[in-house]
Formats: sequence, C-alpha cells, structure tokens
Amino acid sequence: MKLLSYATSHHPGNCLIFVERGGLKIVFSLLMNQCAIETDELKKKQKQQTDIQGDEHILGILASLHRLLSGSAKLRFLSKFRENNYEKIQRLLKFHTLYYFNVRNAKISAEKEIDAVRQERLRHKLNQNPKEKEKRKNGDSSQLKRRRIN
Repeated sequence: MKLLSYATSHHPGNCLIFVERGGLKIVFSLLMNQCAIETDELKKKQKQQTDIQGDEHILGILASLHRLLSGSAKLRFLSKFRENNYEKIQRLLKFHTLYYFNVRNAKISAEKEIDAVRQERLRHKLNQNPKEKEKRKNGDSSQLKRRRIN
C-alpha cells in the first residue's frame, strides 16, 4: 500500500495505469474491509497501528486518483462512490469524523502541555533565590546610575 500510495501521489500516468489494470476494485475493497474504525477491542495495539497506516495509504491513493485522473478514468473512479447506496462515501465520512476528533484531541493535549510549561516557568521565576533577585536589582540600578552619569 505504501508503494502504491507513493507511486500515485504525483504521477497522473501511474494513476491511469492503476485504473486500467483494475486497481479501483482492489483499493475500494480494501477501503471497505480493512478499516481501523471498526477494529475489535481485543486486537493488539500493534495490529491497530498497522491497520491505521494501511488506511492512511488507501486514503492517500484515493486522494491522488481524485486529484490527478481526468476523462473517462475519472468518471470510472467517481462512479465507484455511487455503488451500493453511497456506502463508500459513508465510510469516508467515518474517517473524517475519526481524524477530526484525533486532531482536536491532539490540539487540546498540546495546549495543556504548553500551559503546564508556562506555569512551570512562572513558578521558577517567582521562586528564585532572594539573594539573586537582590543582586540583579542592585546590578541593574548601578548600571542605570552609570548611564545617567555618562
């Protein structure tokens, strides 16, 4: 899957060959059958990670085909989405929902981490050694006096 995703990513000729050689049937069957959205809870994390990576490659292939195909090949590609009461579009919407929430949760986690780091820095500034504070204060004020004199 990774190789096909790479081969179709920027090459319209490869996309056309993919369609002509029956690749649509394979990629759409993988989209519908091999899906991380409906994984069994008893599967191991490693298997789930492999499935997610495979799904991402499948989505990458579909995106490349949509972007790079033209003419009758594009019509064949788009007609696949109308089959079986638009089930492939429903599957894509499930992916969209899954990844939307993953991104949202990642943003929330990152914001919490950033806030924690900021709070730690603030605590560190507030808890500095009082002698260091005094030195800085005196050093800064003596430098200011020198500047005023000159």
